[in-house]
Amino acid sequence: MTVAEKVIAALANLPDEQQTIVLDFVESLSQKQQITIIDDRPTPNLEAMRAKLKQVAGCMQNAPADLSTNPAYMEGFGQ
Repeated sequence: MTVAEKVIAALANLPDEQQTIVLDFVESLSQKQQITIIDDRPTPNLEAMRAKLKQVAGCMQNAPADLSTNPAYMEGFGQ
């Protein structure tokens, strides 16, 4: 019998309230595993990203230099 089969058999004998506790525990373990996977990703090369962004900075013609200087550009944002 596999571990999963043993867990399922033991779980079937528990009352509903305790089954819910076990489910919450398993879900929290699953979330921790997902966080660990995300944290293990390599960090991006920031200098390479900056170099690429410098190549495209200011490439739009007739655009405001900085959208944050005029609040009208942000009107309705997030609604």
